[in-house]
Amino acid sequence: MATTSGNITKVSDGTVEFSMEQTTACSSCKLRAGCGQGMVAKSTESRMARIQVPLENIAEGCPIQEGPATLEVDDTAISFGVLVGYIIPIVALVLGALIGDRMFASELGAMASAFLGFLLGMLNIKRVNAKHKNSRWLQPRIIK
Repeated sequence: MATTSGNITKVSDGTVEFSMEQTTACSSCKLRAGCGQGMVAKSTESRMARIQVPLENIAEGCPIQEGPATLEVDDTAISFGVLVGYIIPIVALVLGALIGDRMFASELGAMASAFLGFLLGMLNIKRVNAKHKNSRWLQPRIIK
C-alpha cells in the first residue's frame, strides 16, 4: 500500500476533497539547477494535487472533518494504472508496426500502422478508464 499525507479540504454530500503537495522525482540531485527535469520541478513544486474520495472509502472510525489525513492507494491499483497507461499503448504501437510491415512491406506503411496502433492504444485507455471509473478497488482510501 502506498500512503501520503495531506489535508481534507472540503466535505460534501458524497465525497471528500483530499489535497496534498504534488512532489516530483527530481529533488536531491546536485545537477538539478541545470537539468530540464529540475526546471520543470521548480515550476510545479508548490502546486497542490486534489483528489475526490467517496465517503464509502473512508476507514471506519476515521473522522470525516476538515484537517490532516492520510490517503492510501492499493498496490493493485497502481499496477493497473501502469499497465493501462504505459504498457497497452506501447504494445499497440509495436503490434501496429508489425502488422503494417507485413501488410504494406514498406517502412512508411509500418510507421503509419504503428501510429494508428498507438492511437488505438490511447483510445483503449479512455475505454478502460470509463469501464473502471467507479471500481472500488481502484479508489483511494482515507485511513487516518
